[in-house]
Amino acid sequence: MKDLVAARAVFCDDARQELGHKVSLMGIYTGDMVIEGKAPVSLPKLCIAIWVNLPKDKKFKSMAVISEGPSLERKGRMEFTHDELDGTAQSDGSISYQFAAVWAQIPIIGDGPIETYIDIDGKRYFAGSVNVIFQEEATSS
Repeated sequence: MKDLVAARAVFCDDARQELGHKVSLMGIYTGDMVIEGKAPVSLPKLCIAIWVNLPKDKKFKSMAVISEGPSLERKGRMEFTHDELDGTAQSDGSISYQFAAVWAQIPIIGDGPIETYIDIDGKRYFAGSVNVIFQEEATSS
């Protein structure tokens, strides 16, 4: 049987879980993350809303969100056990897991991508990325 795992990430400034299996996302990065000024900087907060769909018969012990890339000073990792995540049955027979990774005081050291992966029992799945670009403030003369 094929490994039918689908992982998606949305990068934003804030993510909030709502009633009725809904989530509110604020400040969604729809393209590059443009930072005014020079590197390095420390972002006060970066949220990554994650959706993972698994076949209903795929069992796992642990799931982790990993964010890394040349623009980051250090790798971020957030781990969950199976019992910590509530899956929702979908009409296609899969199970959907939705959660947010919230990184605080993120040191950004230069241009480049922030890539996010989902690690399920040691196997990595790409979920998404956002490209960081530093843009020096225009000086008036």
